[in-house]
Amino acid sequence: MSDIKRGSVLLDAHTVINGERQDVYGSPEDSFALIAKYWNVYLKSRPRDRAYPTGHKDAPLEKSDVAMMMTLFKIAREANQHKTDNICDACGYLGIYADMESAKEGSE
Repeated sequence: MSDIKRGSVLLDAHTVINGERQDVYGSPEDSFALIAKYWNVYLKSRPRDRAYPTGHKDAPLEKSDVAMMMTLFKIAREANQHKTDNICDACGYLGIYADMESAKEGSE
């Protein structure tokens, strides 16, 4: 640890959030607003069997929800600026989701 300056990660983060990423994806506030819209639609539309027994949509997130929400995150980024990385990552998240769902079907 003596080779690393304290707070170096903060300097790196400062560079990242004020550099190319903002130029590519726009302001974080605008990007986060779009991601929030996508995630809200997803969370409100989850199937009833994923909700608490009382029917509330406030069921805890599952790992499959994370895969779907990360896919939506990449779609929101792609909506602002095309990058092959966004498409590749979204496909990867969907592939992982498909594997998890197949495993669930196989265990039923």
